[in-house]
Amino acid sequence: MLDLIERFKPSRDLKDRTETDFEKCICCGRLTDVRKDTPVDARTCYVDGAGQLSRECYEEIYGPSPARKIMDGSS
Repeated sequence: MLDLIERFKPSRDLKDRTETDFEKCICCGRLTDVRKDTPVDARTCYVDGAGQLSRECYEEIYGPSPARKIMDGSS
């Protein structure tokens, strides 16, 4: 179970991110911290019908990301 959790854990280290493993933002083109093998319903900053956004682009368009709302304690 721990291996499964570690597999879908976002990578915060930019040097660990590769185009083959991580999604690119559909808006700015930068690599995100979301692995390509992460199920869509488990992703943050994913927009149905459009694709994956970086946290920065998501927050610029939609406001605070779902992950940030949880961290800040708002809903």
